[in-house]
Amino acid sequence: MARSRPTVGPLRPQIQPLELADLTQGDALDLEANADLEGFSFTDLSVDEVELRAATLFQSQVIGLSANQADVRGIRLHEVELDRLNIPVWKGARSDWRDVVVQGGRLGSAELYESTLRSVTFTGVKISYLNLRGASLQDVLFTDCVIDELDLGGAKVSRVSVEGTKVGRLDVQQSQLSNLDLRGADLAEIVGLSALRGATISELQLTQLAPAFAASLGIQIA
Repeated sequence: MARSRPTVGPLRPQIQPLELADLTQGDALDLEANADLEGFSFTDLSVDEVELRAATLFQSQVIGLSANQADVRGIRLHEVELDRLNIPVWKGARSDWRDVVVQGGRLGSAELYESTLRSVTFTGVKISYLNLRGASLQDVLFTDCVIDELDLGGAKVSRVSVEGTKVGRLDVQQSQLSNLDLRGADLAEIVGLSALRGATISELQLTQLAPAFAASLGIQIA
């Protein structure tokens, strides 16, 4: 009797556990450009604008932060928990995220283009537009999120999973994908179908996307 071959799926993200202890309570005055913050806890802050451009936040947590916008371009987030952020405009281009947990809250336009994300989880987050164009993502997990538009154009993606997450529009034009698992995503539209090499989708998703695949290949369905 021939043995059935085991199903080989994409490699899962390798997420490092986050352990934070002995944190010092910070306040809004600590949040300034070029700041070097280690071992801080910021809780339930409401400000007009967050200015943390080119700052470093290490082994810290930010819980319940509300602001009209955040200028965090070039920020370094290492071993950080971001919980219940409510920020309509997040300017975070060319930032560095390593071992970061993002939970709950809402971001409007989140600019993370040309950023680096390593061992990052997004759980229960609502994002209108997540701009990751030209970014490098490795070991990233989206769980139970709502993302109106996810832009991965020109990004390098490795071991990224999207689970229980609704994505209105996914753009993968000119991206480089390896072990991108989309089987748990509710996908309304994909732009750049020819660049999906390296991604895994479910049979149901394939059926739903069949007309788009045919159109991209110039095939008429009669």
